[in-house]
Amino acid sequence: MFPAGAAGDYTFKLAKNTFSPQYLLREPRKTFRFSVGTTF
Repeated sequence: MFPAGAAGDYTFKLAKNTFSPQYLLREPRKTFRFSVGTTF
């Protein structure tokens, strides 16, 4: 898929950085939300 050499190495690094960035964003597994209201 990526031939050995300058162009292939560059394309591999570009694809690697695109699909697996250096940072990782995590979200909580569960989110607890509540609201408080009044009834008249």
